[in-house]
Amino acid sequence: MTDYQRDNFAGFWLRFVAFIIDLLVVALIVFPFAAIIGLVAPKYILVEVPFGLFTTTTVVSEAQGEQPKIEKDDVLGLWTNYYKLKEASSKDGKVVFNRVLIEPEMKNEIRKTTSSNIESYVIFLYWILMEASIWQASVGKRMMGLKVVNSEGGKPSWPEAAARNVLKVLSGVILFIGFFMAGWTDKKQALHDKISGMLVVKESS
Repeated sequence: MTDYQRDNFAGFWLRFVAFIIDLLVVALIVFPFAAIIGLVAPKYILVEVPFGLFTTTTVVSEAQGEQPKIEKDDVLGLWTNYYKLKEASSKDGKVVFNRVLIEPEMKNEIRKTTSSNIESYVIFLYWILMEASIWQASVGKRMMGLKVVNSEGGKPSWPEAAARNVLKVLSGVILFIGFFMAGWTDKKQALHDKISGMLVVKESS
């Protein structure tokens, strides 16, 4: 087993920058394919530009009585999507609304797979494949000089990489505290690292 010192481990901010790079990489790969499907079969996929770029939201109608407020998004001048604002919760006098996709004629709620959903599925597969590869790192981690190792300091197996990345869901659902743990734990492990017995170290280590 490799004997690491605390300075050899990657903390929260290095990981965060790597995460942003990975989001950009996957978005650049997935979005063109999603856009093509959206043009060919718009009934089956909802195209969303990453970070809401080139998307204009306008109000179609204000709420009146039981009729909800209706908004529309114009995406890249190619797609128009309609939403109704549905009350989700109310606390301390503040009302929180969810935007629900509807068809514009009858205002019925509809569901579509979004390009963002596809990116979410792809990025998990991408992380698993890259961390179990000879790189032991995604593109973002590699650019930041980081790699993922198992408890013995070796290359993660496919099951180990899969477990680590699936457990990121747990790190996220507890108000992202599981990710922040990388800033204060002894080996700078996030919650999903601790449970899976994995470490993120600097490449020179």
